[in-house]
Amino acid sequence: MSRAKIDWRVPSAEWESFVEFVYCEYGDNERYVSREVEQAMREWADLDGLAPIEKRVNRLVRAAGRTVEDSPEKKIASTSPEDEDTTRVSHRVDAQVKNDFAEFVNQTTEDRLGLVLARALRQHRMADRPQRLLNKLNRVVDDAESLLAEMSEDDKLNTRQKRTIAICNHLGDQFTRSELEDAIRSVVGDSPPTIRDYTEKVLARRNAVKHPNNSELYIPEATVRKLGVDPNAPAIDRKPYDDLTRGEKVHGLQVVLASRSLASNGKYQANVQKVKREIFDREPSDSHSRELIRLADEARGFNLANREGKLRLRVDIEKVTDRSVLEAASSRLHSNSPSADDEGESLKETVPVINSGQNTEVR
Repeated sequence: MSRAKIDWRVPSAEWESFVEFVYCEYGDNERYVSREVEQAMREWADLDGLAPIEKRVNRLVRAAGRTVEDSPEKKIASTSPEDEDTTRVSHRVDAQVKNDFAEFVNQTTEDRLGLVLARALRQHRMADRPQRLLNKLNRVVDDAESLLAEMSEDDKLNTRQKRTIAICNHLGDQFTRSELEDAIRSVVGDSPPTIRDYTEKVLARRNAVKHPNNSELYIPEATVRKLGVDPNAPAIDRKPYDDLTRGEKVHGLQVVLASRSLASNGKYQANVQKVKREIFDREPSDSHSRELIRLADEARGFNLANREGKLRLRVDIEKVTDRSVLEAASSRLHSNSPSADDEGESLKETVPVINSGQNTEVR
């Protein structure tokens, strides 16, 4: 078996994590790093012999109406910064594996070999193919046991359950709103109540949530969480300002003021300039800031004051009744957000920029 040296530059952070992973697994980096690098390359390029098995297991998972949450998308565009620190990785691997891996990368992406190798290393250390297969089979077994129990009790699945599974089978691992609604129409019907009802059922069964940067696209919740984004967080913590709807801006304004009131004896107020400059990072115009203040005033616990022609929005946390505002404000207070007195606690927070295309890896 001939060996060939790879000599590629890999993002330093991932290489360091991978070397640490090998050491924790085997206690000997010198003997095992090259072997594990080669195995990661085999798995990424589907050269390890288990790829056909995983494809069949994926079919079982999808047949149950579930999402193959950890299936990697290989045809991706690079989102890594050009100035990212890299490490020169020189290890010997099977020559045929090196050639096949390079050919696979060239066919599926325009990214450099070292960057794709980093993705392969990360996938291998997070969950190698045997572990992924075990996780998926466990899900299929759980579903099978649950369905058999339901059939033994009722002799058949609930009609809505059958329809929900049938709709799920029309969809890929990620799907657009229009694709979901088309699937519902083809299986059940097109009345607005039907669309709403089965949208909720399908999303619950798939554990799917809206893409952080594209409200028309649904992706697995597990994928979003891996990015460090809480899909249950208010929109202000998940989306850039330009993507917020008016309602999301109003809700965000209420959440920020409520969180600041929790840090200042239950009460807080902000004028137009504070709303514009501090909370929305100078994004809205003065007139739009005034509009948001007036709309936020409609909720209980918030009231508008006008002193000498200057609007102020006040909040008394004890009078706020909107549970979503209270929960988000409390969560913000206990997160790593700046304190209430810090300048620049802004809704324009940094969130992972995610390519929302159907055939891209969500990074």
